[in-house]
Amino acid sequence: VFTVDIAALAPGVKVVSHVATDNLAGGRLAAQALIEALDGKGKVAIIDHPEVESVILRTKGFDEELAKQKAEKGVTMEVVARLPGGGAKDRSFKAAEDLIQAHPGITGIFAINDSSALGAGAALEKAGKLSQVKVVGFDGDPAGKAAIKAGQIYADSIQFPDRIGRTAVQNIVKYLAGEDVPPETLIPTGLYRKADAEKDPAVK
Repeated sequence: VFTVDIAALAPGVKVVSHVATDNLAGGRLAAQALIEALDGKGKVAIIDHPEVESVILRTKGFDEELAKQKAEKGVTMEVVARLPGGGAKDRSFKAAEDLIQAHPGITGIFAINDSSALGAGAALEKAGKLSQVKVVGFDGDPAGKAAIKAGQIYADSIQFPDRIGRTAVQNIVKYLAGEDVPPETLIPTGLYRKADAEKDPAVK
């Protein structure tokens, strides 16, 4: 068995090789983007989906990077709320509405995927707060990139599924040829901002 994207966490499962995004490092990049967007200040929230292993790593990376920058660079940004959005646009829309009501002074949201980020952006737009609250997402799917170009999302920590798929196939071929393959290969993420979207020919 070879796994891709989401690891099998069941005990006793024998997996030859797992290929996935480096979600921990991607979470750190997302924190860097939100710190950049807010100049290191303000109250922020996380729209979470903690049932999924990749998301657990993303929020862990986000928290670690925020703590590091607080200690080393005097960043004062703090996480005041974590609400579940189920990784879905409609649930994240409702979560963002609840956040705005409970924390009217909030200035940033880290959404754990693009569906969550789009839901948060729609809630902020409805409340007339899109210019006051910066949203950072994760994934880099076409709708997320288009929202970054439109200014609804500040930035995304983007994945490279083509590289993940290619690496998985390479590992299978090597293994079947009798070669050793690493038990885990993590593909780095990149940070994608409005300037990237504006020169991206794939973004409408």
